[in-house]
Amino acid sequence: MLALLVDQIQQLACPLFRAALQTCKRKYHLWRQIRSCHDFSAAGFMAAVLGAIIDNVKVYLPDKS
Repeated sequence: MLALLVDQIQQLACPLFRAALQTCKRKYHLWRQIRSCHDFSAAGFMAAVLGAIIDNVKVYLPDKS
């Protein structure tokens, strides 16, 4: 419950989050981008992840062949 409240406060108060949401257009797409940045990069801070989304940084995965 507390984590949900913290997320809601972040969505309202964080200018980086709002800018990233504006870039992605929908929360679903934003959360997919956040998840992929955490899964496939060394971004340790949420500000770095949101900055990458705002700057439209693409994550390229190696081929599985």
